[in-house]
Amino acid sequence: MVSNRLPEEKFIYAALAITLTAGSTLGAWFLANAVAKGIYGQAMGRVIHIHAHAQLFGWVTLFIMGMAYVILPRFKA
Repeated sequence: MVSNRLPEEKFIYAALAITLTAGSTLGAWFLANAVAKGIYGQAMGRVIHIHAHAQLFGWVTLFIMGMAYVILPRFKA
């Protein structure tokens, strides 16, 4: 089955999926855990790094790639 979506749509949807699943879920879990327990330990520091990695590299990189598919061909004409 061939997808009718444009390449940039695939990147943008993947970026949103990563943001809404990995990035936001980890961020919400970290915030709820920190507020409920009032602690910030070494294990929570690792979660912050995983959350930041998912947000920055998962969302930003894929979003830039998706937008590049839209913007760069305009300079060719």
